[in-house]
Amino acid sequence: MDLVLWHCNNGIHVRSSDGSSDFYCLCPPEYYGDRCQFQRKRLIFTLQVQMEGAFENLPLTFKIAVLLVRGSIPSTIISHDQFVYLPHHYCLPKYDTQLLYLINESSLSLSSSSINHSVHIHLYNGQTLEHHAWWYFPVPFEYLPVNRMAKRVIVTTFPVASEFSQKKFHNTNCTSCSNNAVCLGYDIDLDQDICVCFSNFTGRRCLIPFEVCTAESCNGHGKCIPSDAHFNLYDQFMCLCDKEWMDSRCKFQAPV
Repeated sequence: MDLVLWHCNNGIHVRSSDGSSDFYCLCPPEYYGDRCQFQRKRLIFTLQVQMEGAFENLPLTFKIAVLLVRGSIPSTIISHDQFVYLPHHYCLPKYDTQLLYLINESSLSLSSSSINHSVHIHLYNGQTLEHHAWWYFPVPFEYLPVNRMAKRVIVTTFPVASEFSQKKFHNTNCTSCSNNAVCLGYDIDLDQDICVCFSNFTGRRCLIPFEVCTAESCNGHGKCIPSDAHFNLYDQFMCLCDKEWMDSRCKFQAPV
């Protein structure tokens, strides 16, 4: 029994799905190898979002895309993650993610001595997918196997134009994103396009309707917003209550 528990090191020992008696190791994303014995180089990134400007003029939802980018523009995206930011609901929210480097870096044409990585953050209006802002942070200490970076970005009321935000990444001839999304680029590690969905769609290609809100969701006294699994694993939506109402589902009138 002890041998089975330790056989996969940092992974899970699972039976093969082909009907045979073989077992194999299912590794978490940050480990690899036939026994999950190797650790991937990665950047643990913490992002805090701060709002600035008139609160009521901001969109109800933002979509945040965080990219780990290799090389100068035109660049290669090697890892990414996405979040939902609700400025009317969260005060200074923090998002934590792991951005993974390639297992086989020789798959890229750049020599190891010329590699420069950076973190790019794109902010989109969740209702219209209008590009709202863009931030760029070089990654220091490239030699560390597990690097850490924490940044705070300030979101203003009006979109911030940037010439860099419009530049194309390497190999961004997107073909898989649906009409319910914008394509931000191509993740070469996952071998897939990066699709940023409208708030009411989900899935890798934004083909799956995410209609979790009904007329009764907030009892007619608030705005129903699809939730983000990074913050809440149990509720699929949250309510932004009208001024006179309170509670997670806007059930009760606020005291005068």
